[in-house]
Amino acid sequence: MVGAFIDWKEGNAIEMNADLPGLEYNIFAYLPACSEFKFIPTKGSWAKDMGASKTEPGKLVVDDEGILKVTDAGVYEVRLNLNTMTWVINKQAFGLIGSATPGGWNESTPMTLDPATRSYTCTLNLIGGNEFKFRANNKWDYNFGDNGNDGTLEAGGANIPVAESGNYTITLKIGDAVAPVVAPAQYPVTYTYTIKKN
Repeated sequence: MVGAFIDWKEGNAIEMNADLPGLEYNIFAYLPACSEFKFIPTKGSWAKDMGASKTEPGKLVVDDEGILKVTDAGVYEVRLNLNTMTWVINKQAFGLIGSATPGGWNESTPMTLDPATRSYTCTLNLIGGNEFKFRANNKWDYNFGDNGNDGTLEAGGANIPVAESGNYTITLKIGDAVAPVVAPAQYPVTYTYTIKKN
């Protein structure tokens, strides 16, 4: 995947995760507002680059292709299927979930994105002696915990403990994309977080 987020430098193209069926690929990346991008088969080469079909939405073409684009800043999952020459993109909306949160393990408490800092924040009351995790799009497919309680998140990681009850501001920081990534950690962005008691 190559685009404005890396100044269209094909040598810096981000490799997509290929551990999917057939010729299917995906990537999770932070994209600024109005980001434009394309796909290239070989890192470092524009040969046979792929973009949006100008006549069929959701289709990819090699010749006379258009630029792919997102409107809003955020973390996105981009999926590519070379069998059907199609692509889809899903924005990730983060929230907190767990026994320490108001919604328990049944309902996520939404977080708010600040594009300038690449951070999602949430201020809420937490219950001491309980736990929480970060989750995207209200699906357990995209959940993050902290193995080792060191402030860095891992996909499917351990629940995060809350020592005492109180009002907290929690910040989820989205780092730079890194690749390639081997399944099951199919998230080529780094996630760190802070917990501040108010």
